[in-house]
Amino acid sequence: MVMKKLISIVTPCYHEEENVEECFKQVQLIFENLPQYDYEYIFIDNGSKDKTVPLLKATALVNTQVKIIVDTRNFGLDKISILWNLSIKGRCYVSFCL
Repeated sequence: MVMKKLISIVTPCYHEEENVEECFKQVQLIFENLPQYDYEYIFIDNGSKDKTVPLLKATALVNTQVKIIVDTRNFGLDKISILWNLSIKGRCYVSFCL
């Protein structure tokens, strides 16, 4: 059995309740066409006060690829990059902002 290569996708979020579900769905569609790869999707919330975190938690309950890190103190993008570097498990990672 051949082991699939793992790719980590990282998206920092701040008040993205209208975007996070669709963002995950689009990544999910991409990986359906890349059967040679597995993926983990790490969302790092940066202190959102809207429904971003509850939506991510609901998504993670039904999708084992989704991981959530919640930074309640809003350190900003430059500081949370340390969190994702410590969290990724993939051989490579892709990061994009919403």
